[in-house]
Amino acid sequence: MTYTLSCVCAATRIKVDSLPAWVANCNCSYCSKKGAIWGYYPPSQVRFLTDDAPGVWQPNTNEHHFCARCGTTTHAITPNWQVEGPDAEPTQVSLNMRLLDNGDLAGIPVEQIDGKAGW
Repeated sequence: MTYTLSCVCAATRIKVDSLPAWVANCNCSYCSKKGAIWGYYPPSQVRFLTDDAPGVWQPNTNEHHFCARCGTTTHAITPNWQVEGPDAEPTQVSLNMRLLDNGDLAGIPVEQIDGKAGW
C-alpha cells in the first residue's frame, strides 16, 4: 500500500510505500512546539510529489522543512544516527507522521526521546 502525507494546504505532498516500524515523540523545544511525531526513512524510499519552494530552518545538523504557504512542519533531513554497514545511507528523511492522509498509526510503537536532555 502507498501512504500519502500532506501539509494543511496540500502544497507539499509526500509518498512512502510503508509505514515506519516505530515513530519518535521528541520533547525538545522544536518537536514539542511543532507537535511532530517522526517516522524515519532512507531517502530512496521517500517521494516528494509537490514541494512548492519549502521553507528551511537549519539550526544544527538537522535541516527542518516546512511549507512556505501554510507553515506546516513536513519533514527533516537528518544524519542517520543508526548508520551500519558500507551501503547504509548517511542521511535519513524524518517525516512528520501526523500529516498522514491515509492509514493509521494506531498500534505503531512510539519511542519517547528525551531531546531536552540529549541535545
